[in-house]
Amino acid sequence: MMKKQLGFIGVLLVVLVCVGCSGKGKVTGKITLSDGTVATQGEVTFNSPKYMGKSQVSRNGTFSLGEFKDGDGLPAGNYQVSIAGVPGADPKYALPDTSGLTAEVPKGGLKRDFVLEMAPAAE
Repeated sequence: MMKKQLGFIGVLLVVLVCVGCSGKGKVTGKITLSDGTVATQGEVTFNSPKYMGKSQVSRNGTFSLGEFKDGDGLPAGNYQVSIAGVPGADPKYALPDTSGLTAEVPKGGLKRDFVLEMAPAAE
């Protein structure tokens, strides 16, 4: 009887540890330009020292980030954000070091919209 109880407690502890470690949250949002135009293409990337997630921007400007595939979520933490390939957007957003964009992903997920400045006019 004691062995069964210890076995059950062991399994329960493993399940609780696995649930507690996952900490992934769904990350979604929408990309628009400062003139109100909805982005119809591009790629959103969240980078941290440990994790990276990417998503393509859909035709309606929305994205759903994933660590391994679009929509599978990201672990909780602080991320630098880059958004590349959006026609009309300032190219500074294409790199995490120049975008000036950050996000904190909580365990429960995040809905975060981004409004990008327009590219500087050509002289």
